Amino acid sequence: MNKTSTVAGAPAKMTFRRSKTRISDKIIPVLLGMCALLSVITTIGIVYTLLQESIIFFREVPVWSFLTGTTWSPILPPKEFGVLPLLGGTLLITGIAIIFAVPIGLACAIYLNEYAPARVRGIVKPVLEVLAGVPTIVYGYFALETVTPFLQKIFPNMYIQCA
Repeated sequence: MNKTSTVAGAPAKMTFRRSKTRISDKIIPVLLGMCALLSVITTIGIVYTLLQESIIFFREVPVWSFLTGTTWSPILPPKEFGVLPLLGGTLLITGIAIIFAVPIGLACAIYLNEYAPARVRGIVKPVLEVLAGVPTIVYGYFALETVTPFLQKIFPNMYIQCA
């Protein structure tokens, strides 16, 4: 086979030669591999730290007391570490969020897919995709820093504490 090749529709004299391997073609896979290794090592470090701290914690607090305890008071004596109040609060907030989010989300999706003009869809859809990419912890922190002071001004006699 000769060193010249032709492409369909290209002039017959057009030739393709293999370019010399550039240094970046060798370095980039190594850098990407190092980045991947760094993320794996970081994950292993996080898991190791969590396991180490959990073992120390569960030497002092029985697992059954942790899972079935009804009081969470890690600061004031007697220290109690029952996870049920935290689990109950999480489920309550999740339920309330679902009650609001599902109808609003479905209504927006149906409107955008079935009724919205193309121009509106072209603007709103990318904005929603960007908002969906923001971690929920960011929204929670925003609410903590803005909504809580607002509620404290509206209800001055109500004690609102942010954990």
